[in-house]
Amino acid sequence: MTLATWVCLVVVAVLPPLCAGVLEEKDCSAEGLSISGGNYTLSNGMKPDSEVVYKCAEGYYPSPTTSRRCHMRGKWSPATNIKYPAECKR
Repeated sequence: MTLATWVCLVVVAVLPPLCAGVLEEKDCSAEGLSISGGNYTLSNGMKPDSEVVYKCAEGYYPSPTTSRRCHMRGKWSPATNIKYPAECKR
């Protein structure tokens, strides 16, 4: 077996598991998603690429953001903050 063949076999054996770990999708958490004085809807639950959209009563607006998106690694963007949760402001 040549060195090139051996290297190819190692790459074929090692690379797919590494790539699978890199591409592993994780669901986002519901923790910190609620909004005080309003409600929210999810486009696809807690799955990656799902969007949460905040709604408030007339005359109020969602703060600090109107929406968030779940990324592949299971994190919302913009990030949720339990210390400063979303709220409807006038």
